[in-house]
Amino acid sequence: MNTTSLIVEVLVGGFVALVWVFLIIIKAYGIDCTELDEFIVKYKDWSSVILFSIMAISYQLGWLMIHLSYLATHSTIIIPIRKIIFGDKHEDYRTIKNKVYCNSSSELMSGIEKDRSVIRLTRTGLLNFIIFSVVLVVYQLWWLSLTSLIISIICFMQLKAVYFSLYKKLNDSHSEINA
Repeated sequence: MNTTSLIVEVLVGGFVALVWVFLIIIKAYGIDCTELDEFIVKYKDWSSVILFSIMAISYQLGWLMIHLSYLATHSTIIIPIRKIIFGDKHEDYRTIKNKVYCNSSSELMSGIEKDRSVIRLTRTGLLNFIIFSVVLVVYQLWWLSLTSLIISIICFMQLKAVYFSLYKKLNDSHSEINA
């Protein structure tokens, strides 16, 4: 796994989460655009420190969103797809996964890591855009909210497809290793 790509995944999920968190804070404290403009002008000399702080917060939010999205999709998407692909071997999933990881070619592992990366990004996107959709309803931005909801639906369908592909790849590889 390339560490840089993982950091980018975390930051992407965190930046999207930071947008809806920022919108919630603005709404909760009744901050208007003139106050934001005054803040930006007042602290323009601190832009590097503010940007670094935003990146640090986004990084932490990104990890939080990755874990929350995993918890949100585990019983609703992950487990049902595992049962379809692995059938009776569902309880042995970790053993199958470990065996494939230890005995597979670098090309297969590269494909698996790519799938896992897409899964993390899509899972976080699913949760972020669902929350974003709700926040946009609070702002009465109906079309943006609907767009965000449509993106969530697309993320959901993509997530299921990539999980099916990954689990099928693991199951087929396990069968080849045992043959």
